[in-house]
Amino acid sequence: MEDAFAGDGGASMVTVDGTSMHVTYSPVDLQSNRWAVLLIQPTEDAFSEAYANQRQAVIVAALVIAVMGITEYILFRAMHRNMQLADKLEAVNEDLKVANRDLDQKAGELQKVDAAKEEFAAMITHELKTPLVPIIGFTELMADGTLGELTPLQKEKVRVMHDSAVSLSNLITDLLDVRKLELSKMKFDLVEVPAREFLERSIDAFRPLADSKKISLSYDVQDGHDGELGVKCDPKRIQQVMNNLISNAIKFVPEKTGMIQVSARKAPSDGAVEFAVRDNGIGIPKEKQNEIFKKFYQVDTTLRRQSGGTGLGLAISKGIVEAHGGRMWFESTPGAGTTFYFSIPSGPTMGNGRGEKN
Repeated sequence: MEDAFAGDGGASMVTVDGTSMHVTYSPVDLQSNRWAVLLIQPTEDAFSEAYANQRQAVIVAALVIAVMGITEYILFRAMHRNMQLADKLEAVNEDLKVANRDLDQKAGELQKVDAAKEEFAAMITHELKTPLVPIIGFTELMADGTLGELTPLQKEKVRVMHDSAVSLSNLITDLLDVRKLELSKMKFDLVEVPAREFLERSIDAFRPLADSKKISLSYDVQDGHDGELGVKCDPKRIQQVMNNLISNAIKFVPEKTGMIQVSARKAPSDGAVEFAVRDNGIGIPKEKQNEIFKKFYQVDTTLRRQSGGTGLGLAISKGIVEAHGGRMWFESTPGAGTTFYFSIPSGPTMGNGRGEKN
């Protein structure tokens, strides 16, 4: 250990009894003597902390490498999935484009079919009504004796022919009106008309039928302080609505005790002209009230067979009113009667017959 007394000190490794020893030494000068300080310890003990730090560093490095590897794997999987998803979206987009082209083609074909149906319906309607005109005319002439006297039995049969022809003509007209409303093809000519005229014309038209059944038929118009109550509308179509409602009321009120009251007023809420047809008939069952405006719907099929009718009147009437920008509704108590209302707004904006605006 001569080196322990020379130089500035140092360290060395020695083996003692087969054990590796770590020797740290440093010379020390005391007065005239030179001494050496030695620290001898097993090598394992001397470097235990360094070994521990080394192991810890290795573990940390391994964890960092593992985390980075896992992260890269997750990112790779995510990118892979995104690429797959992008491919799928692109494929779906292409499919949608193809489907959209197919739908456009189908829509074009349906428009052509619809146009053909409309043309066919117009042609059939014309062709069906054309032969009915002379049938109705000649049966009227036969019934009143213009073409010669008939026996009572012959007159009865001619009257059946006439009534059947008129019913068929009305059915064709109703079908054509429904089709026009569905296709927004019904035309309206708006003019200002006194509301009283609609009521008086309908009352005059149905008075003979009401009197024959001893049904009370009356009307009331609430004119405003500023003059006669007027409504801007298509008079022919609104008259059609009023006639439909009164005709239905006559069918469902009892003979001799039946009462029908027609009225018109200015609605206080929005200034619209509100019409009402009130009766004391059988009313509408609650379970059938949601169906009343459907096409071909009849509340009582027995009465339908007795009184006729197509089940289109209310559907047509509602379509006409809504095309004027108005609305139609009713109140009914089974066994106590029904009141149908419809309103036409002041200065109506014409719609398409289904309650929508053009």
